Amino acid sequence: MKVSMRLAAVLLCSALSMLAGDLTIVFRNSGKLEGTSTQYYSPAFHRHNTEATKTDQLTDFRAGVMYTIKHKDRKIEKMSFDDLVAAFEGLQASMEKMPAFLKNAMGGDADTFSVDPIGKDTVAGRKCTVTRILVGKLEMEVASDPTLQIPTSPEAWAQYAKVRGLASGGMASFKRLYEELSKLKGVPLRTKSRFPIVGEITAEAIEVKEGPIAASVFALPEGYKVEDTGKKMREQMAKGR
Repeated sequence: MKVSMRLAAVLLCSALSMLAGDLTIVFRNSGKLEGTSTQYYSPAFHRHNTEATKTDQLTDFRAGVMYTIKHKDRKIEKMSFDDLVAAFEGLQASMEKMPAFLKNAMGGDADTFSVDPIGKDTVAGRKCTVTRILVGKLEMEVASDPTLQIPTSPEAWAQYAKVRGLASGGMASFKRLYEELSKLKGVPLRTKSRFPIVGEITAEAIEVKEGPIAASVFALPEGYKVEDTGKKMREQMAKGR
């Protein structure tokens, strides 16, 4: 019997209390998202608040759900891991039938990839290992601090990376990129991404703080309209829209 991604997430998070403590990182961003963003990591949650778009991404690993919180619209879009995978698997299948020039414009061949260490650097006062990931037309240079640990279990984080890759465009190239990113040791403190059409985006840590994060940080805001976007997408894909 096939085990759902939600159930898998629950099983993978069963030993969360034995993992590293909470982690908060503030980034300075350049490119299309100028400004600062903050990422909060705990054993059960990950939250990414982006100043430029007034939009937050909250992932609940135990429930297997991703939320997009749009403060300007006072709206929350909900997507379960199961619904996301089902919707984007269908989308990915249709994308693979696109002409080669369109696939290249959106990421290229996922099976053409490399992961190479290219040196050392210091970010936010912390020593990092720098790695370059190339997947088709996608390129990401990552400076990671190997002494830091994401408190979520490695298995659950890798699963989240696969879902994140699908949500980033449905293309196999993005899925591969985030899968390879999840395998790097430590926590990324600087990423330089170069994507077709989008161009270059850089996020560099300016503050790293280890210690407990208040439960309120991972709470959904009250009074916002909640839309089950994942379910809606899945239903539309089933109808062939």
